[in-house]
Amino acid sequence: MNTKTRKPKKALIQLLVAGAVALVFGVIAVVVFVVFLQTQTAMVEDERQKLVEQAEQAEAEAERLKKEKEKLAAKNKKSEFFEVQAVGKINVGTTITQDMITEVKIDSGVRPSMQVFQKASQAIGKVTSKEILPGEVLTKKKIMDASNMIQMEPGLRAMTITLDSVGGLNGALTKGSYVDVLATITKGEETFTKTVIQNAKVIDVGVSKEARTSVVNSVTIAVTPNQAEFLALANAEGKFHLTMRGFSDKDTANVNGADFGSLMSGIDTALLEKSLPKAPTRPDDFSVVNVNYEGAGELPEPSPPKQNEQEFTMQIFKGANAEEKTFTVQH
Repeated sequence: MNTKTRKPKKALIQLLVAGAVALVFGVIAVVVFVVFLQTQTAMVEDERQKLVEQAEQAEAEAERLKKEKEKLAAKNKKSEFFEVQAVGKINVGTTITQDMITEVKIDSGVRPSMQVFQKASQAIGKVTSKEILPGEVLTKKKIMDASNMIQMEPGLRAMTITLDSVGGLNGALTKGSYVDVLATITKGEETFTKTVIQNAKVIDVGVSKEARTSVVNSVTIAVTPNQAEFLALANAEGKFHLTMRGFSDKDTANVNGADFGSLMSGIDTALLEKSLPKAPTRPDDFSVVNVNYEGAGELPEPSPPKQNEQEFTMQIFKGANAEEKTFTVQH
């Protein structure tokens, strides 16, 4: 009986062992399968990513090729360019209007020079500096901007003279003002001032910045050719000062200039000399007999005319030092 009982137990144990082994192998198989699936999934994902990248690259390349094609087509396409030509003859100093010019297409398709006006709007309102013939192309060499052009009356010339801060009226000078021009010239030891131009119109004012203030350092005025010669000479020999006129003051003043003597005496010595009688002079023929002279001989030497002398003392300051000088004026 014991032998019979042991056999079923042994068979059961063997069965359980076989089942356990089968279960273990089954689990191992499942794990291996899962790992295989994961590996395959990763490989598939990698392949998919590569395909996506390749598709994006292909799309980018297609877009690049498209742009290159469009650029090549635009390059091969004939461009349209225009130039502005004169309809009729345009004289010098003429302000250009719409009816004087026209835009003409260039058949060659070559872009014109930068000096050529390509649109009518670019030339309208400007002034011709040279004569332009019918059909002639308008260029910047023959056209001026009207805002930069000085309008001169016939017979007058524009001339610029340099000034210092005092001569320039301390910034009070503006375009359109009327001025007198005084020239101060030194020759040797003599210095004199003379009004060389009267009632000259100011065309432009040159201004420089000094110590945060505007200082007039030059002025352009309208003068006649003769006046321009006087100004050129005075500019080379001395310096200028300006006096401003009222707009209604057109009179010409009779001035004789000033020198050091007239400054010290307070009178015009030139006018004074003209008013004084001339000193008598000896006759050229010494054989003339004065019948009213008892000696009946040669005329006596005339005595020199008496002259009044007046002394002036001037105190000259040089920095902190003072120096006195005395001057004598005869009149």
